[in-house]
Formats: sequence, C-alpha cells, structure tokens
Amino acid sequence: MAARRLDGTVVESQQRLLLLPSSDTPSASIFVTGDHWELDTGELTRTVCDGELVTVDGHTYELELPCLHPTSDRTRVCGGDARVGSAELHLRVSQNEEHVELTLKTASRTKELPARAFYYMILTLARIRQIDMAAGCGAEQSGWTYIRDLAQRLGVSAENVNVDVHRMRQFVARQELFADPENIVERRRTTGELRIGVPAIFISSI
Repeated sequence: MAARRLDGTVVESQQRLLLLPSSDTPSASIFVTGDHWELDTGELTRTVCDGELVTVDGHTYELELPCLHPTSDRTRVCGGDARVGSAELHLRVSQNEEHVELTLKTASRTKELPARAFYYMILTLARIRQIDMAAGCGAEQSGWTYIRDLAQRLGVSAENVNVDVHRMRQFVARQELFADPENIVERRRTTGELRIGVPAIFISSI
C-alpha cells in the first residue's frame, strides 16, 4: 500500500494506515473500512480505489492499493484481532490538566502508551462521549462533535485538530493492538463530526 506523487516521490503505509503527505505532517489518512479503502482528509471522507488520483496539500498522488478479498486475513497485517469498539480507554489527568496518561485495554492485553501532546484532544473527546452517555444518548449517537467546536475547546485551529487525529491513528496502529486502529477517532462521512471510538471510558486523577 503506497501513494506515488507525480514527481516520483513514494509514500508507503505503516500497519495498513497510509498518511499523506507524510507521517510527520499528516493531512489525510487512508485505511481499510469493511471491504473497501477509505480516504479521510478532514474535510471529507470517501471511498477510494487502486490507481485513483487524489490531491493532498497541493500534491497529486496515484494510489497503489492492494485488492481486498472478502476472505483475506487483514487482522494479521494490523498486528491484532481486537476491535477498538470493544476496548477500554483509561485516562489519568493531573489536577492542572497539563499531564494526561493513557492506557488501552483489550480482552487479552493492557498497554500504557507513551506520553503524547495530543492526549488532551483524546481526553476532550472522551469527556464529550461520557457526558452524552450519562444523558441517555445511545451508543450510535453519543460523543459526536464538530471539528470547529473541538478546535475552539482546545484553543487551536481545525487544521491542527485534523493533524492530531491522523497522528493518533498512526500512534495506535503502531501499538499493534487492534485490527481497526483508525477507529480510535471516528469521523462521520456526512457531517465531518468526530468522536472517540471507544465507548468504555474511565477517567481518573493522577
């Protein structure tokens, strides 16, 4: 899985998650959803296919995507067979909220993740989902927020939020816990709303 820029530059995927224009400054991600490949640019989410031309940050790329056979074993590529939606997310927060620790738990593994600056975004999304669930919202409706509203809460631009979403997906993919690491942050196709993909959320103080 890769993307070839028209000047010949090739960007390759990691754990079946392709970040463009690079893993250092991602503005878009491409990943498997069901039986197709999905492109998420922050502004839109849509299906893409092998050989398609996509433009990200002013550069055009030709996608090199393998065939997704319905019976193929995709979990082995990602490094785990657990699903994000069945995991537990444990967040520990300092009193001044300047330090956030994050642990992910599956049925068979517990992994405390190294500190990252974008954890406060994850904490904010987790709180939104917790509040909605406490108010009686169903699992399908809880936790969604518009990117502009999330950016305002965090005091950053929507572009910065988008970059951190892609970085978080890549970071979780590297942990090799899940078959669907991109779902750590979900995005609705129709509205662009975001939410944390883990419904079982536990927040405590450090």
